[in-house]
Amino acid sequence: MPEQIEGYRLSPQQKRLWQLQPAGRPLRSQCAILLEGSVDAELLREALQVVVNRHEILRTRFYRSPGVALPIQVIADAHPPAWRTVDFSDATREEQSERLESLFAADECAPFDFEHDPALSATLATLTSQRYVLHLSLPSLYADTWSLTNLPGEIATGYAASLEDRVLPDEVTQYLQFSEWQNELLEDENAKLGEAYWSRQEITTTTQPALPFGRKPRVEGEAPEASFEIDLDAETTLKIDGLSRAHEVAAEVFLLSCWQTLLWRLTGQASICVGKVVPGRKYEELHEALGLFAKALPVDCRFEDRLSFVEVLRQVSEALRAAQEWQDWFVWPERDGARFFHIGFEFAEWPAGETAGGVTFSLDRLSTHADRFDLKLDVIRRDGLLSGRLTYDTGRFEAADVGRLAEQFRALLASIIENPSAAVTNWRFLAGQRSGSC
Repeated sequence: MPEQIEGYRLSPQQKRLWQLQPAGRPLRSQCAILLEGSVDAELLREALQVVVNRHEILRTRFYRSPGVALPIQVIADAHPPAWRTVDFSDATREEQSERLESLFAADECAPFDFEHDPALSATLATLTSQRYVLHLSLPSLYADTWSLTNLPGEIATGYAASLEDRVLPDEVTQYLQFSEWQNELLEDENAKLGEAYWSRQEITTTTQPALPFGRKPRVEGEAPEASFEIDLDAETTLKIDGLSRAHEVAAEVFLLSCWQTLLWRLTGQASICVGKVVPGRKYEELHEALGLFAKALPVDCRFEDRLSFVEVLRQVSEALRAAQEWQDWFVWPERDGARFFHIGFEFAEWPAGETAGGVTFSLDRLSTHADRFDLKLDVIRRDGLLSGRLTYDTGRFEAADVGRLAEQFRALLASIIENPSAAVTNWRFLAGQRSGSC
């Protein structure tokens, strides 16, 4: 008789991602943490173990019985993260960047055994005697963007504790508590109200932007992702923040409005709906937790030629507010491997670096999947500055088309900043284009 394993249901977010990821090759969350100072590698390895000991999600295994679609999650005993060191100190800066990039690329395609492999994999790359990069990788079922922004501080705290030979208190909220609560919400008396709310929104794949470029849909899991960076200087950041304050909206609402406006200008569709990734941490006790809390929610904006900037912001702000209010009851269609949202948007604040034991720990890069998109605009605020990145499915889009889209977003953003009171049809989205032209 097969061994009986007792465990817990996946959270709704984990269930969604399990259905989306290709068999045997999970979607990955990865980050690079820049370490500046004289790093004790063994102490750093101990610090990672401290983090694993504190957070149950990093000790979680997923077991799936034969013939069963979904696994259960089981908290295992503390297990050391996979660890290796590499020395890039003999390489030029350019060569170091290429080798660090290869770490991301290699892990993106790495297989994973959910029943046996340690969740966290770490590679410490030496650049100089005072400069290192700690590359961390784990399946996205274990961590979202917010989790990765928490990791530098968590590791710094663990590094200091190991240096001082002290034990940290286990007073963090564990992911399993959140997971069970989320499942219970979908079964409580408010679930029907939430279901009715989302049903009234009438969000389907047909209401989402159909871009005028892109190739025939491919078989899931065959093509990798690629990206284009969108650099925004300090002056542009200041102007975006100033306009956001003037219209009493957050910078992410301003930028999401710009993104939806560009999609409307390109498609001409009256309704533009994108998957807005929200952190899923509306309660303060969840802020320090690790795990997959984030989810993509539909945010819709209805356009017409005479719509003003203020009206776009008002629509998007209200749609996002309502989506966040009802986020706990949003459930994706039951379609294994299907992308519900084709185009996405995510905004994240990166924390300042933390220092422990003479070493500064700063987030340098990250990549996560709370859902799967054909095309996604990520915007981050780091050291007060905003920057963007367009990530796309290479099986759907050509690099030249997405590169052109990145330039169009820059041009539209500059046009809005220059004349925010203009109607949406008057904003330029091509470099050198005159106001009012298409």
